Amino acid sequence: MLLPLEWLKDYLDIDESAEKIADLLVSIGMEVESFKDTPTGKVFEIELTPNRGDCASVVGLARELAAALGKPFSIPEREIFEEGEPLSSIYNVSVDEPLFAPVYHLRLIRGVEVGESPDWLKERLLAAGQRPLNSVVDATNYLMLELNQPLHAFDADKIQGKTIIVRRGGEGEEFLALDGEKILLTPEDTVISGGGRPIALGGVVGGENSGVTDKTQNILLESAYFTPRVISATERRHGIKTEASYRFSRGTDPGGALKALDRAALMISELTGGKIAQGALSVDNMPLKGAKVEVKVPYINKPLGTDLKSSHIKKLLVPLEFTVREEDEETLFIEIPSFRGDVRRPSDIAEEVARTYGYDNIKSTLPTSSITTELLRQADPFKKSEQVLACSGYSQAVTLSLSSSKSALDAGMNERELVFVDNPINVNMDILKPSILFGLLEAAVYNVNQGRKDVSLFERGPIFRKGGENLYEREALGFLSATEDFFEIKKTVLTILEALRLDFTIDYPSGSPLFDSEASALIKISGGEIGAFGLLSENLMKTVPNAKKSFSGGYIILSELLKETNLDRKYVPWSPYPSVFRDISIVVNTSLTHSAIYDNIFQSGGRILKNIRLFDTFRNERIGEGKKSMSYELEFNSNDKTLTSEEVEVKMKIILENLEDSFDATLREL
Repeated sequence: MLLPLEWLKDYLDIDESAEKIADLLVSIGMEVESFKDTPTGKVFEIELTPNRGDCASVVGLARELAAALGKPFSIPEREIFEEGEPLSSIYNVSVDEPLFAPVYHLRLIRGVEVGESPDWLKERLLAAGQRPLNSVVDATNYLMLELNQPLHAFDADKIQGKTIIVRRGGEGEEFLALDGEKILLTPEDTVISGGGRPIALGGVVGGENSGVTDKTQNILLESAYFTPRVISATERRHGIKTEASYRFSRGTDPGGALKALDRAALMISELTGGKIAQGALSVDNMPLKGAKVEVKVPYINKPLGTDLKSSHIKKLLVPLEFTVREEDEETLFIEIPSFRGDVRRPSDIAEEVARTYGYDNIKSTLPTSSITTELLRQADPFKKSEQVLACSGYSQAVTLSLSSSKSALDAGMNERELVFVDNPINVNMDILKPSILFGLLEAAVYNVNQGRKDVSLFERGPIFRKGGENLYEREALGFLSATEDFFEIKKTVLTILEALRLDFTIDYPSGSPLFDSEASALIKISGGEIGAFGLLSENLMKTVPNAKKSFSGGYIILSELLKETNLDRKYVPWSPYPSVFRDISIVVNTSLTHSAIYDNIFQSGGRILKNIRLFDTFRNERIGEGKKSMSYELEFNSNDKTLTSEEVEVKMKIILENLEDSFDATLREL
């Protein structure tokens, strides 16, 4: 919004510099983008927040500045001279949709001579960013900028019939706007009609069939309060934004619409020589224009950290035209002016007090309350697993909870475990999803067929199985990749489980019909199965049409983890002492798994063994048929002292002896 400084001086005695005015506007919550010199003086460019529609006007900003400066503020009052036949004997007005237009007023000015506006009016409009058109339109634009009340002038002689109706639009009803654009209306639009045809899209734009021209002689002048949400929806629906709709969508003053109408009628009469008909046509379905709020003084002081008395709070609010009555030292009854539609609750009053008192005047203090803490389980202990997948290049997917029984059976699942849906939408949605992988595979295949080669998806959601007569819903995490082989998907699984700090084992193969029998594994905790991973089976791949690429994937039943492990974690300080590292290379049978060796080493290493890392594995003729070499790095550390070589060697001896006893393992000769 552009605000000419000279225009402000009509309502407020200002001798402060433009810089001081700009600083004051910022301090009371208005963002001043810039101010510049023009032929008519300084002009401020101001950015308003959506809730402060009242400040989209010269009067609104003058009121705010007057309160901040402690100066008197007033709007000059002038009486209008009415003559001739009463308006009520010429026209009627009917508001059929009071929820769309609670307040609606009309006045008639007859015998106007539309011409060019005087220089002072054109200069002010240009300074405020408005292009002068003619004396009638310029007057309505001037009053809109001055009072934040959009007005609309109809050529009365172009309106068919003598009844103005405010109604909903008809579905598909055609309306031709002033700019010549054809608009198809809906029942959610506010329409002003005369003689059965639309003459304006209420609160947004006038119609070409009733527009004012230089030949207009009689003017029907409209001033109204249109419901903000209705105007905002109309703007979005039709892609139209005007100066009027900008203000109506943010909220105008329902209590000031008639005053603005009288002021505009007087101005048009003086500019055009027209005569104002007696009386106005008014429909007012909004008797209570401003809210009334009871607020306690401590309620205001506590969040602000202030110690203001009720008299001081009253002194801050009255210049903003709030009516304040002190019931006692701690209770205020406040009547909010009708132009402040953004103030409705005690918290809004507290914000107004803070703003007018001055944020810089509120002292910064540290909290005085004591804080006690206790060990809490995090709200979502498995969120970390989703973060791991996202950081590994996976994208989150959300798929349907319904699936196809044919696909499940073709993939090798047991029909007795499937949960069938009564009256399914179609045959492809006749069961509740028994595996998290079904929807993921369909989504992945679709993306690959669209040209994406690096598809990696994950989903967290419910799966459903039947056990006897009971139905079970469990939460699962599924992940699927078009780029990872078995070892890479295994690495992804290990990263997830280690991030969750779980004690787990891996058993080969998985035995699941959803995975390849030669390249899959089960995930177990405390002996219980909680998931599986590997290359997807051919039968599962065949359930999705046009699946031309193989995928790897896996799932973890998150709800089972809560049963099998304690996820509460306690802080353990990092050891201040150095770690000792040892490497071992052992020869074992090829059927022996890493997880079995891993568990054996950890049990043998005791408390000082902190970490085990497999860094090499290979086979060759020198090692022997049916044998493989596995090399591990072991990290020893103590929180109490620096370990000696002797202490570490004792543990290494125990580890090697247990490996030999348990797996017939031997140290590899270099």
